[in-house]
Amino acid sequence: MGEHNIDWGARFQQAAIEPCEWLPALQEMADATGSARGQLIGVGGTSAIPFNWANGFSETDTIEFLRMGGASPSINYRIAANREAAPSSIVHEPDYRRAIGRLSNDTYVDYCRDAEIPHGCQTALIAEDRALVGLAVLRTERDGLTTQAQRDEFARASAGARAAVRLQRAIEHQGIELVRNTLEAMAANCFLIDGFGHIGAMTPGAEQAVAAGQYVRIVDGSLNGTTPATIRRIGQALHTVLTDRTPTRVPLGEGRRLDMFALARRDWVLSFCPQAIVILRDTRADIAAEVDSVTQEFGLSPAEAQVAGMLIAGMEREAIAAGRGVTPETLKSQIKAIYQKTGCGREADLIALVAGLRR
Repeated sequence: MGEHNIDWGARFQQAAIEPCEWLPALQEMADATGSARGQLIGVGGTSAIPFNWANGFSETDTIEFLRMGGASPSINYRIAANREAAPSSIVHEPDYRRAIGRLSNDTYVDYCRDAEIPHGCQTALIAEDRALVGLAVLRTERDGLTTQAQRDEFARASAGARAAVRLQRAIEHQGIELVRNTLEAMAANCFLIDGFGHIGAMTPGAEQAVAAGQYVRIVDGSLNGTTPATIRRIGQALHTVLTDRTPTRVPLGEGRRLDMFALARRDWVLSFCPQAIVILRDTRADIAAEVDSVTQEFGLSPAEAQVAGMLIAGMEREAIAAGRGVTPETLKSQIKAIYQKTGCGREADLIALVAGLRR
């Protein structure tokens, strides 16, 4: 133990078991090192900053940090300095000064000046698979540069924090294992994605799709496309669903698409637990199931069922007639029969009817 006689292992273990204790523990670490603030941050993956817990930051400060792309080593001297450091080493002000000279601009430097956090020290608690969990103390001009004694105390604290992060990560992975058992019974092709954009679990159907390699693949633990265009779209969509919580759809071609949905957000997680679900769909098979429902419910003939499927898929009438080798008049008669049997008056009504049957 250091001169403050704090059992950092026990203190941070409490935070891992009761995650709402992270901020108080970080402040104790800051106080013990004569610093204004403590910070625990996740960096990497598709969402850039899966979590960022720091003392004394307003929501405006946090939003501005995200807006500037604060995870980028091209502007953030703390992240840039960490990339050049040995694993688990303590990075501090001389390392920051060297990194600042290589930044592309001063956006983050100015941000730190305005937020009064130009100095401090840091270390990586976890650095693997494009996922970094970092611990830091953030210091004002008044706090001054860190001393060797303060960095020694920080090193003792970081050992306890590293064990705690690994413990909480193991707890969060238990959640993935519980969900994995449920996924194995599902027919859908589903992927569970953690906050770093990595695949935590997938259904057997999804595993088969990855093995086939025709529409999706896994690269460095993350879901990826098979063409430059789909690689870019999937990365952008994962970033959107993980950061903005907005449902997103990615067309893959040949009737396949990915539907992405954010899962319920939990407070004080390290983002190793599931944060989103991605479903690989065959829209042609979906349409076939929809047409089958309408056919059985309303007694459509085989020809009418084919036409209904094409209408639901959004095909133009000219294309339907050409594809089926019938005249426009014959097609018009078939559509009229479909509408009479289903009670619909237009394609939009037919699509709405199908949606109602599937609920």
